Amino acid sequence: MPLAPTVLGINLWLLLQVVPLWLAQAMAPKWLIVYAPLPLVVLLVGLQLRRHIVGQVSLLIGFPLLLTLMDALGPIGQERSLPQSAVLLKLLMFALYLAATCRQITHDASAAASRLSVSGWTVKSLEVPRPSLKQRRRALTHQLLLAYCVAMPALLLYAICLHGPNIRQFVRLLGTMPKVTALQAALLSASTMLWASLFYFGVMRPLKLHISHDPTLRHDVSKLRQVARRGRPRPHLYVAMTVALVGMAALLWLSL
Repeated sequence: MPLAPTVLGINLWLLLQVVPLWLAQAMAPKWLIVYAPLPLVVLLVGLQLRRHIVGQVSLLIGFPLLLTLMDALGPIGQERSLPQSAVLLKLLMFALYLAATCRQITHDASAAASRLSVSGWTVKSLEVPRPSLKQRRRALTHQLLLAYCVAMPALLLYAICLHGPNIRQFVRLLGTMPKVTALQAALLSASTMLWASLFYFGVMRPLKLHISHDPTLRHDVSKLRQVARRGRPRPHLYVAMTVALVGMAALLWLSL
């Protein structure tokens, strides 16, 4: 068994289970004395099975949860073991245990990956086929449409608000700058609405019809939608949610 997680786990068990029970003496219930060796058993079993998911869950979740039962039941004979220094010592020991356990699990996983035999593997670079003429034309068309969609609104903005001769002509016609500013705002709103309509009916609608007439692309899009609808979260998400909920419940319970 690894030295650091074992020593830190045993010290954490002594600090959170054995010492409070020894201080409680006759005040502690009998079943709690029988229950005290259970976290140590979970720790040892988890260290033996640390390369499997069961052992990792036992070390990172099961062992700390079993140790917190003493604090969840309230200060049973712990009046002399709850100064601020003792709480800081518990937190420090718990943080060191988690750090050492996570480091050991990572080291075991990397060691197992390095032992894999790669002598029978054949590494070959994939040759990406050159796009067909149809695909190149389609990509060029999309790039031209993108440039057109950027250039036209920019040209309208420049002609209304930034072009010097147009601004001087507006001042000559209206007389004052506030009226010119109001006219520019109205022209910008009208040009925005006009360009949005032209963009939908002149660009997006033809592209949508073009995509709907491509059977290969339509099949790929429908397949991606089906895969997205059947998506299920991985087990790691449920483990993380469980740890978060248990941690929140423990904090609420200990804060009462």
